[in-house]
Amino acid sequence: MIGVLVAVIDRLRFPLALLAVGLLVAALAAFRLHHRVRRALAVSGSVVLTALAALGLWALPRVTFPQTTGPAQVGTTRFEWTDESRGEPATSNPNDHRTVVVQAWYPARPRPDDRRALYLGRTSEEAATTAAGIAATYGVPALLLHEAAVARTRAYLDAAPERNEQRWPIVLFSPGLAGSRAQNTAWAQELASHGYFVVAVDHPYDSPAVVLDDGSVIATTVRSTGNRTTDNQVTDQLTDVRAADLSYVLDQIDALQGGALRSSFTGLLDTRSIAAVGHSVGGAAAIQVAQQDPRVDAIINLDGLPRNVVPQRFPQPILAVVAGRGTGNERSDATYRRTLNDVLRNSDGGGFCLTVDGASHLSFTDAPMILPPLPSLIGSGGRRHAHDITSRATLLFLDATLRGNSDDITGPLSDLGDLDVVCEI
Repeated sequence: MIGVLVAVIDRLRFPLALLAVGLLVAALAAFRLHHRVRRALAVSGSVVLTALAALGLWALPRVTFPQTTGPAQVGTTRFEWTDESRGEPATSNPNDHRTVVVQAWYPARPRPDDRRALYLGRTSEEAATTAAGIAATYGVPALLLHEAAVARTRAYLDAAPERNEQRWPIVLFSPGLAGSRAQNTAWAQELASHGYFVVAVDHPYDSPAVVLDDGSVIATTVRSTGNRTTDNQVTDQLTDVRAADLSYVLDQIDALQGGALRSSFTGLLDTRSIAAVGHSVGGAAAIQVAQQDPRVDAIINLDGLPRNVVPQRFPQPILAVVAGRGTGNERSDATYRRTLNDVLRNSDGGGFCLTVDGASHLSFTDAPMILPPLPSLIGSGGRRHAHDITSRATLLFLDATLRGNSDDITGPLSDLGDLDVVCEI
Protein backbone atom coordinates (compact mmCIF):
# COMPACT_ATOMS: atom_id res chain seq x y z
CA MET A 1 0.00 0.00 0.00
CA ILE A 2 2.88 2.38 0.79
CA GLY A 3 4.47 2.21 -2.64
CA VAL A 4 1.14 2.69 -4.37
CA LEU A 5 0.08 5.63 -2.23
CA VAL A 6 3.45 7.24 -2.76
CA ALA A 7 3.09 6.95 -6.52
CA VAL A 8 -0.49 8.24 -6.53
CA ILE A 9 0.14 11.41 -4.57
CA ASP A 10 3.45 12.16 -6.26
CA ARG A 11 1.97 12.41 -9.72
CA LEU A 12 -0.31 15.25 -8.72
CA ARG A 13 2.67 17.40 -9.73
CA PHE A 14 1.78 17.04 -13.43
CA PRO A 15 -1.78 18.47 -13.27
CA LEU A 16 -0.54 21.11 -10.83
CA ALA A 17 2.10 22.14 -13.32
CA LEU A 18 -0.56 22.46 -16.01
CA LEU A 19 -2.64 24.51 -13.59
CA ALA A 20 0.29 26.79 -12.81
CA VAL A 21 0.94 27.43 -16.51
CA GLY A 22 -2.71 28.07 -17.15
CA LEU A 23 -2.98 30.49 -14.26
CA LEU A 24 0.14 32.33 -15.37
CA VAL A 25 -1.36 32.76 -18.82
CA ALA A 26 -4.52 34.02 -17.18
CA ALA A 27 -2.56 36.54 -15.14
CA LEU A 28 -0.79 37.87 -18.21
CA ALA A 29 -4.05 38.03 -20.13
CA ALA A 30 -5.60 40.03 -17.34
CA PHE A 31 -3.32 42.95 -18.11
CA ARG A 32 -4.95 43.21 -21.50
CA LEU A 33 -8.37 43.91 -19.99
CA HIS A 34 -9.41 47.52 -20.39
CA HIS A 35 -11.73 47.83 -17.44
CA ARG A 36 -9.64 48.83 -14.43
CA VAL A 37 -11.72 46.99 -11.80
CA ARG A 38 -12.03 43.85 -13.86
CA ARG A 39 -8.31 43.93 -14.49
CA ALA A 40 -7.45 44.41 -10.82
CA LEU A 41 -9.72 41.58 -9.74
CA ALA A 42 -8.41 39.28 -12.45
CA VAL A 43 -4.77 40.07 -11.64
CA SER A 44 -5.14 39.65 -7.89
CA GLY A 45 -7.13 36.46 -8.27
CA SER A 46 -4.66 35.01 -10.75
CA VAL A 47 -1.73 35.90 -8.50
CA VAL A 48 -3.35 34.14 -5.53
CA LEU A 49 -4.22 31.05 -7.54
CA THR A 50 -0.76 30.96 -9.11
CA ALA A 51 0.77 31.13 -5.63
CA LEU A 52 -1.44 28.24 -4.54
CA ALA A 53 -0.37 26.22 -7.57
CA ALA A 54 3.28 26.99 -6.80
CA LEU A 55 2.69 25.81 -3.23
CA GLY A 56 1.25 22.60 -4.61
CA LEU A 57 4.34 22.08 -6.77
CA TRP A 58 6.52 22.57 -3.69
CA ALA A 59 4.47 20.13 -1.63
CA LEU A 60 4.36 17.49 -4.39
CA PRO A 61 7.78 17.60 -6.04
CA ARG A 62 9.00 15.76 -9.08
CA VAL A 63 10.41 12.35 -8.20
CA THR A 64 14.19 12.76 -8.14
CA PHE A 65 16.21 9.81 -6.93
CA PRO A 66 19.34 10.57 -4.90
CA GLN A 67 22.75 9.81 -6.27
CA THR A 68 24.15 6.53 -5.03
CA THR A 69 27.25 6.63 -2.82
CA GLY A 70 28.86 3.28 -3.65
CA PRO A 71 31.69 2.73 -6.14
CA ALA A 72 29.56 0.81 -8.66
CA GLN A 73 27.01 2.02 -11.15
CA VAL A 74 23.67 0.23 -10.95
CA GLY A 75 21.72 -1.90 -13.37
CA THR A 76 18.23 -3.28 -13.00
CA THR A 77 16.33 -6.09 -14.65
CA ARG A 78 13.08 -7.98 -14.24
CA PHE A 79 12.18 -11.66 -14.01
CA GLU A 80 8.88 -13.52 -14.14
CA TRP A 81 8.85 -16.99 -12.62
CA THR A 82 6.07 -19.57 -12.21
CA ASP A 83 6.20 -22.16 -9.44
CA GLU A 84 4.69 -25.26 -11.05
CA SER A 85 4.67 -27.05 -7.71
CA ARG A 86 2.37 -24.54 -6.06
CA GLY A 87 -1.19 -23.58 -6.90
CA GLU A 88 -2.38 -19.99 -6.94
CA PRO A 89 -4.01 -19.43 -3.52
CA ALA A 90 -5.95 -16.38 -4.72
CA THR A 91 -7.99 -18.26 -7.35
CA SER A 92 -10.17 -21.37 -7.43
CA ASN A 93 -8.77 -22.63 -10.75
CA PRO A 94 -6.74 -25.79 -10.05
CA ASN A 95 -4.69 -25.14 -13.19
CA ASP A 96 -3.41 -21.79 -11.92
CA HIS A 97 0.12 -21.87 -10.57
CA ARG A 98 1.77 -19.22 -8.44
CA THR A 99 3.63 -16.65 -10.54
CA VAL A 100 5.86 -13.94 -9.10
CA VAL A 101 7.45 -10.93 -10.73
CA VAL A 102 10.72 -9.68 -9.27
CA GLN A 103 13.05 -6.80 -9.99
CA ALA A 104 16.78 -6.95 -9.32
CA TRP A 105 19.29 -4.13 -8.82
CA TYR A 106 22.99 -4.97 -9.11
CA PRO A 107 26.47 -3.52 -9.80
CA ALA A 108 26.68 -2.81 -13.52
CA ARG A 109 28.83 -1.59 -16.37
CA PRO A 110 26.35 0.34 -18.52
CA ARG A 111 27.14 1.12 -22.12
CA PRO A 112 26.97 4.71 -23.39
CA ASP A 113 23.64 4.04 -25.09
CA ASP A 114 21.99 2.33 -22.08
CA ARG A 115 18.99 4.23 -20.72
CA ARG A 116 17.99 4.78 -17.15
CA ALA A 117 15.10 2.56 -16.11
CA LEU A 118 11.57 3.81 -15.68
CA TYR A 119 10.23 3.81 -12.14
CA LEU A 120 7.10 1.71 -12.78
CA GLY A 121 7.95 -0.65 -15.62
CA ARG A 122 10.35 -1.82 -18.32
CA THR A 123 8.62 0.04 -21.13
CA SER A 124 6.45 3.12 -21.39
CA GLU A 125 3.48 0.87 -22.07
CA GLU A 126 4.11 -1.25 -18.98
CA ALA A 127 4.67 1.81 -16.83
CA ALA A 128 1.44 3.36 -18.07
CA THR A 129 -0.45 0.12 -17.46
CA THR A 130 0.96 -0.13 -13.95
CA ALA A 131 0.07 3.49 -13.27
CA ALA A 132 -3.47 2.89 -14.53
CA GLY A 133 -3.77 -0.16 -12.28
CA ILE A 134 -2.62 1.85 -9.29
CA ALA A 135 -5.12 4.58 -10.13
CA ALA A 136 -7.93 2.04 -10.39
CA THR A 137 -6.97 0.44 -7.09
CA TYR A 138 -7.24 3.74 -5.26
CA GLY A 139 -10.06 5.25 -7.28
CA VAL A 140 -8.17 8.29 -8.55
CA PRO A 141 -7.94 9.72 -12.11
CA ALA A 142 -5.20 8.13 -14.20
CA LEU A 143 -3.98 11.65 -15.10
CA LEU A 144 -2.68 12.02 -11.55
CA LEU A 145 -0.19 9.23 -12.24
CA HIS A 146 1.19 10.72 -15.44
CA GLU A 147 4.63 11.52 -14.05
CA ALA A 148 4.86 8.14 -12.35
CA ALA A 149 4.68 6.56 -15.78
CA VAL A 150 7.57 8.66 -17.12
CA ALA A 151 9.84 9.05 -14.07
CA ARG A 152 13.28 7.46 -14.41
CA THR A 153 15.59 6.09 -11.74
CA ARG A 154 19.37 6.02 -11.29
CA ALA A 155 19.64 2.43 -12.52
CA TYR A 156 20.25 1.37 -16.13
CA LEU A 157 17.76 -1.08 -17.59
CA ASP A 158 19.25 -4.50 -18.39
CA ALA A 159 22.80 -3.15 -18.15
CA ALA A 160 25.63 -5.68 -18.26
CA PRO A 161 26.67 -6.78 -14.75
CA GLU A 162 30.01 -5.71 -13.39
CA ARG A 163 32.41 -8.61 -13.23
CA ASN A 164 35.21 -8.84 -10.69
CA GLU A 165 36.53 -11.38 -8.23
CA GLN A 166 33.84 -10.79 -5.59
CA ARG A 167 30.39 -12.35 -5.53
CA TRP A 168 27.40 -10.27 -4.48
CA PRO A 169 25.47 -11.07 -1.29
CA ILE A 170 21.70 -11.40 -1.81
CA VAL A 171 19.16 -8.99 -0.32
CA LEU A 172 15.58 -10.22 -0.72
CA PHE A 173 12.89 -7.53 -0.26
CA SER A 174 9.14 -7.74 0.32
CA PRO A 175 7.09 -4.49 0.20
CA GLY A 176 4.21 -3.33 2.41
CA LEU A 177 0.63 -4.59 2.16
CA ALA A 178 -0.70 -3.91 -1.36
CA GLY A 179 2.73 -2.40 -2.03
CA SER A 180 4.82 -2.42 -5.17
CA ARG A 181 8.29 -3.79 -5.72
CA ALA A 182 9.23 -0.21 -6.67
CA GLN A 183 8.42 1.33 -3.29
CA ASN A 184 12.03 1.21 -2.00
CA THR A 185 13.84 1.89 -5.26
CA ALA A 186 16.17 4.55 -3.83
CA TRP A 187 17.27 2.17 -1.08
CA ALA A 188 17.72 -0.76 -3.48
CA GLN A 189 19.89 1.30 -5.82
CA GLU A 190 22.06 2.46 -2.92
CA LEU A 191 22.70 -1.11 -1.75
CA ALA A 192 23.45 -2.28 -5.29
CA SER A 193 26.04 0.48 -5.69
CA HIS A 194 27.86 -1.09 -2.73
CA GLY A 195 27.97 -4.55 -4.28
CA TYR A 196 24.69 -6.20 -3.27
CA PHE A 197 22.20 -8.07 -5.45
CA VAL A 198 18.86 -6.67 -4.33
CA VAL A 199 15.71 -8.51 -5.39
CA ALA A 200 12.27 -6.98 -4.72
CA VAL A 201 9.14 -9.09 -5.14
CA ASP A 202 5.74 -8.18 -6.52
CA HIS A 203 3.23 -10.51 -4.85
CA PRO A 204 0.34 -10.97 -7.34
CA TYR A 205 -3.19 -10.36 -6.01
CA ASP A 206 -1.49 -8.42 -3.19
CA SER A 207 0.62 -5.87 -5.07
CA PRO A 208 -1.55 -3.19 -6.73
CA ALA A 209 -0.97 -4.06 -10.38
CA VAL A 210 1.38 -6.77 -11.64
CA VAL A 211 2.02 -6.73 -15.39
CA LEU A 212 2.96 -10.16 -16.75
CA ASP A 213 5.04 -10.99 -19.82
CA ASP A 214 1.93 -11.73 -21.87
CA GLY A 215 0.56 -8.26 -21.15
CA SER A 216 -2.11 -9.40 -18.72
CA VAL A 217 -2.51 -7.46 -15.48
CA ILE A 218 -3.19 -8.94 -12.05
CA ALA A 219 -4.88 -6.36 -9.85
CA THR A 220 -4.84 -6.44 -6.06
CA THR A 221 -7.65 -8.15 -4.22
CA VAL A 222 -6.60 -6.64 -0.89
CA ARG A 223 -9.50 -4.78 0.70
CA SER A 224 -10.18 -3.71 4.26
CA THR A 225 -13.37 -5.14 5.70
CA GLY A 226 -13.43 -2.74 8.63
CA ASN A 227 -13.40 -5.71 11.00
CA ARG A 228 -10.08 -5.86 12.86
CA THR A 229 -10.22 -9.61 13.49
CA THR A 230 -11.07 -10.45 9.88
CA ASP A 231 -8.45 -8.08 8.48
CA ASN A 232 -5.79 -9.57 10.75
CA GLN A 233 -6.68 -13.10 9.62
CA VAL A 234 -6.43 -12.07 5.97
CA THR A 235 -3.09 -10.34 6.59
CA ASP A 236 -1.75 -13.44 8.35
CA GLN A 237 -2.73 -15.52 5.31
CA LEU A 238 -1.07 -13.04 2.95
CA THR A 239 2.09 -13.19 5.06
CA ASP A 240 2.12 -16.99 4.67
CA VAL A 241 1.85 -16.61 0.89
CA ARG A 242 4.60 -13.99 0.84
CA ALA A 243 6.97 -16.19 2.85
CA ALA A 244 6.42 -19.03 0.37
CA ASP A 245 7.04 -16.57 -2.49
CA LEU A 246 10.34 -15.51 -0.94
CA SER A 247 11.55 -19.10 -0.56
CA TYR A 248 10.63 -19.80 -4.17
CA VAL A 249 12.55 -16.71 -5.31
CA LEU A 250 15.58 -18.04 -3.44
CA ASP A 251 15.22 -21.29 -5.41
CA GLN A 252 15.33 -19.28 -8.62
CA ILE A 253 18.32 -17.28 -7.46
CA ASP A 254 20.13 -20.55 -6.80
CA ALA A 255 19.26 -21.53 -10.37
CA LEU A 256 20.59 -18.22 -11.70
CA GLN A 257 23.88 -18.66 -9.86
CA GLY A 258 24.32 -22.27 -10.88
CA GLY A 259 23.36 -21.78 -14.50
CA ALA A 260 20.16 -23.84 -14.44
CA LEU A 261 18.47 -20.61 -15.52
CA ARG A 262 20.32 -18.91 -18.34
CA SER A 263 21.32 -15.37 -17.41
CA SER A 264 24.28 -13.02 -17.21
CA PHE A 265 24.37 -13.49 -13.41
CA THR A 266 25.73 -17.05 -13.38
CA GLY A 267 28.74 -17.21 -11.07
CA LEU A 268 28.24 -13.69 -9.69
CA LEU A 269 25.90 -14.35 -6.76
CA ASP A 270 26.87 -15.30 -3.22
CA THR A 271 24.01 -17.63 -2.36
CA ARG A 272 25.62 -18.41 1.00
CA SER A 273 25.08 -14.82 2.15
CA ILE A 274 21.39 -13.93 2.10
CA ALA A 275 19.33 -11.35 3.99
CA ALA A 276 15.54 -11.18 4.06
CA VAL A 277 14.26 -7.61 4.33
CA GLY A 278 10.77 -6.17 4.31
CA HIS A 279 8.71 -3.11 5.10
CA SER A 280 5.52 -3.34 7.17
CA VAL A 281 3.83 -6.66 6.28
CA GLY A 282 6.90 -7.37 4.15
CA GLY A 283 8.94 -7.23 7.35
CA ALA A 284 6.67 -9.86 8.86
CA ALA A 285 7.22 -12.02 5.77
CA ALA A 286 11.00 -11.56 6.07
CA ILE A 287 10.93 -12.81 9.67
CA GLN A 288 8.70 -15.75 8.75
CA VAL A 289 10.77 -16.91 5.79
CA ALA A 290 13.92 -16.74 7.92
CA GLN A 291 12.34 -19.06 10.47
CA GLN A 292 11.27 -21.45 7.71
CA ASP A 293 14.22 -21.34 5.31
CA PRO A 294 17.76 -21.98 6.63
CA ARG A 295 19.29 -20.28 3.59
CA VAL A 296 18.46 -16.89 5.12
CA ASP A 297 21.42 -15.57 7.13
CA ALA A 298 20.11 -12.23 8.41
CA ILE A 299 16.84 -10.32 8.83
CA ILE A 300 15.93 -6.64 8.58
CA ASN A 301 12.43 -5.58 9.56
CA LEU A 302 11.47 -2.05 8.53
CA ASP A 303 8.65 -1.09 10.90
CA GLY A 304 6.67 -4.30 10.48
CA LEU A 305 4.48 -6.12 13.01
CA PRO A 306 5.66 -9.76 13.18
CA ARG A 307 3.01 -12.34 12.22
CA ASN A 308 2.81 -16.13 12.26
CA VAL A 309 5.96 -16.23 14.38
CA VAL A 310 6.95 -19.56 15.90
CA PRO A 311 7.96 -18.88 19.54
CA GLN A 312 11.36 -20.55 19.38
CA ARG A 313 15.01 -19.63 19.07
CA PHE A 314 16.39 -18.88 15.62
CA PRO A 315 20.00 -18.40 14.50
CA GLN A 316 19.79 -15.30 12.31
CA PRO A 317 20.74 -11.86 13.61
CA ILE A 318 17.91 -9.34 13.21
CA LEU A 319 17.76 -5.57 12.91
CA ALA A 320 14.43 -3.87 13.51
CA VAL A 321 14.17 -0.26 12.34
CA VAL A 322 11.10 1.35 13.84
CA ALA A 323 9.34 4.70 13.61
CA GLY A 324 9.76 6.88 16.68
CA ARG A 325 6.41 8.54 16.04
CA GLY A 326 4.63 5.21 16.49
CA THR A 327 1.12 4.69 15.21
CA GLY A 328 -0.61 7.28 17.34
CA ASN A 329 -2.56 4.49 19.04
CA GLU A 330 -1.23 3.39 22.43
CA ARG A 331 -2.83 -0.05 22.20
CA SER A 332 -1.37 -0.72 18.74
CA ASP A 333 2.05 0.53 19.81
CA ALA A 334 2.00 -1.73 22.88
CA THR A 335 1.10 -4.77 20.77
CA TYR A 336 3.80 -3.92 18.24
CA ARG A 337 6.45 -3.43 20.94
CA ARG A 338 5.57 -6.66 22.78
CA THR A 339 5.44 -8.82 19.64
CA LEU A 340 8.60 -7.39 18.10
CA ASN A 341 10.58 -7.63 21.32
CA ASP A 342 9.66 -11.31 21.69
CA VAL A 343 11.21 -11.90 18.27
CA LEU A 344 14.34 -9.87 19.04
CA ARG A 345 14.95 -11.77 22.27
CA ASN A 346 14.69 -15.13 20.46
CA SER A 347 17.54 -14.39 18.06
CA ASP A 348 20.68 -16.38 18.86
CA GLY A 349 22.50 -14.22 16.33
CA GLY A 350 21.69 -11.02 18.20
CA GLY A 351 18.79 -8.60 17.99
CA PHE A 352 19.03 -4.87 17.45
CA CYS A 353 16.25 -2.32 17.63
CA LEU A 354 16.97 1.06 16.05
CA THR A 355 14.25 3.59 16.86
CA VAL A 356 14.47 6.59 14.55
CA ASP A 357 13.26 9.67 16.38
CA GLY A 358 10.61 11.60 14.46
CA ALA A 359 10.25 8.94 11.76
CA SER A 360 6.83 7.79 10.55
CA HIS A 361 5.83 4.44 9.07
CA LEU A 362 6.47 5.77 5.57
CA SER A 363 9.89 7.18 6.39
CA PHE A 364 11.59 3.91 5.45
CA THR A 365 10.33 3.94 1.84
CA ASP A 366 10.56 6.38 -1.07
CA ALA A 367 7.66 8.33 0.45
CA PRO A 368 9.64 11.27 1.90
CA MET A 369 10.92 12.10 -1.59
CA ILE A 370 7.40 12.08 -2.99
CA LEU A 371 4.69 12.95 -0.48
CA PRO A 372 3.95 16.42 0.93
CA PRO A 373 6.49 17.28 3.65
CA LEU A 374 4.04 16.77 6.52
CA PRO A 375 5.53 15.13 9.64
CA SER A 376 2.46 12.93 10.06
CA LEU A 377 3.17 11.44 6.61
CA ILE A 378 6.93 11.38 6.17
CA GLY A 379 8.27 12.18 9.64
CA SER A 380 10.06 15.31 10.76
CA GLY A 381 13.49 14.70 9.29
CA GLY A 382 12.98 16.07 5.79
CA ARG A 383 12.94 14.41 2.39
CA ARG A 384 16.41 12.81 2.32
CA HIS A 385 17.07 12.18 6.01
CA ALA A 386 15.07 8.95 6.35
CA HIS A 387 16.55 7.49 3.15
CA ASP A 388 20.06 8.19 4.44
CA ILE A 389 19.35 6.59 7.82
CA THR A 390 17.67 3.51 6.33
CA SER A 391 20.47 2.98 3.82
CA ARG A 392 23.30 3.55 6.30
CA ALA A 393 21.75 1.29 8.95
CA THR A 394 21.12 -1.43 6.38
CA LEU A 395 24.64 -1.29 5.00
CA LEU A 396 26.21 -1.37 8.47
CA PHE A 397 24.16 -4.42 9.43
CA LEU A 398 24.59 -6.29 6.15
CA ASP A 399 28.32 -5.63 5.92
CA ALA A 400 28.67 -7.08 9.43
CA THR A 401 26.37 -10.09 9.04
CA LEU A 402 26.85 -11.07 5.39
CA ARG A 403 30.40 -9.88 4.70
CA GLY A 404 31.92 -10.60 8.08
CA ASN A 405 32.86 -7.02 8.87
CA SER A 406 34.46 -7.43 12.30
CA ASP A 407 33.96 -3.81 13.33
CA ASP A 408 31.55 -3.14 16.18
CA ILE A 409 28.44 -1.67 14.57
CA THR A 410 26.67 -0.64 17.77
CA GLY A 411 28.39 2.74 17.86
CA PRO A 412 27.65 3.70 14.23
CA LEU A 413 24.06 2.42 14.56
CA SER A 414 23.61 4.46 17.75
CA ASP A 415 24.55 7.56 15.80
CA LEU A 416 21.47 6.99 13.62
CA GLY A 417 18.89 6.67 16.41
CA ASP A 418 18.08 5.06 19.75
CA LEU A 419 19.71 1.60 19.68
CA ASP A 420 18.81 -1.16 22.13
CA VAL A 421 18.15 -4.89 22.31
CA VAL A 422 14.43 -4.19 22.71
CA CYS A 423 12.17 -1.55 21.20
CA GLU A 424 10.84 1.34 23.26
CA ILE A 425 8.22 3.28 21.32
